[in-house]
Amino acid sequence: MYLRGALTALSLFALVSCGQQQPSTPTAKSTPAAAPSPAPEPVSYDVSSLEAPYNSADAAAGAKVFAKCKSCHAAGPGAPNMVGPGLHGIFGRKVGAHEGFVYSDAMAQAGFDWTPARLDQYLANPRADMPGNRMAFIGLKDPADRQNLIAYLLIETKR
Repeated sequence: MYLRGALTALSLFALVSCGQQQPSTPTAKSTPAAAPSPAPEPVSYDVSSLEAPYNSADAAAGAKVFAKCKSCHAAGPGAPNMVGPGLHGIFGRKVGAHEGFVYSDAMAQAGFDWTPARLDQYLANPRADMPGNRMAFIGLKDPADRQNLIAYLLIETKR
């Protein structure tokens, strides 16, 4: 009698599971897909109050050019020194004088303040403009890239 009941239960189970595929190997527990994060809103930079030629530059494009600088420099408020000095407040600051950063002799003895025009000249070819500085970056050959970058820095480093 007991055997007959067990066979009936097995038959019933076979009928219920008929047509349902059983995985041949265990599968990982699925996790719900994360909701896609919304795309960041584009930042708007008003360059109209900047001096020429930076008042007609594209500061948003300059932010993209700054990506080449990010491995060594930070620009926003509270920008720390990294491989290179923090750039917040660079304009009007004496070259080689950012507190807490150890400069090359060439930078420490430069004797001028950073202005947009002077930074533009420097960024065209840092090694030729200031021989003996330690910045490894080869420079930005395209004048539009330099203008866009400086427009970005004029806005970003004053926030």
